[in-house]
Amino acid sequence: MPRFLVERYIPGDAQRTAVDIEARARAAAEAVTAEGTAITYLGSTVLPEDAACFCLFEAESALDVQQANDRAGLVYLRITRALDNHGSGVGVPQATPAATIPKDLEVGK
Repeated sequence: MPRFLVERYIPGDAQRTAVDIEARARAAAEAVTAEGTAITYLGSTVLPEDAACFCLFEAESALDVQQANDRAGLVYLRITRALDNHGSGVGVPQATPAATIPKDLEVGK
């Protein structure tokens, strides 16, 4: 299943905010899945010095990821397709253009 990275900025106490984001993202992904749209929250990486948080999801589309984040009330800057490469280069698919949300769609309420 494709993976998508959600980029967001979290001013203030990054660790506390990240714990809240994780709980809300996981709960929203589970709720959307229960309604029939498969999406899995895989985890987050927080850069406290940059007040940045990157959350990783598996889903069929960026719009599915958007739906879960909107349901959770989580503000984000963008959602992009993510490819994994853990240094081996073996079995890594060729890069394709990022799956992005249509430009005319309002992002991050």
